Amino acid sequence: MAQFSKITVEPVEQPGVTHEQRHIIMRYVLRKAIRLSTERRAALAARRAALAGNDENVEPSQILARRNSL
Repeated sequence: MAQFSKITVEPVEQPGVTHEQRHIIMRYVLRKAIRLSTERRAALAARRAALAGNDENVEPSQILARRNSL
């Protein structure tokens, strides 16, 4: 069963920061969170494969490459 975590981004009013700049920052933060989540899942999958005896030398980057090629 898949688990999803909720990410909330609260815009902070700062003097001198335009709406467009806040939007760019929020997109960056969300992209980084998604990337870290994907890397974490790949690392867990590599560890599970190693513990199961399948592909002892599987690197998380190899799993990411496999997923990206699908």
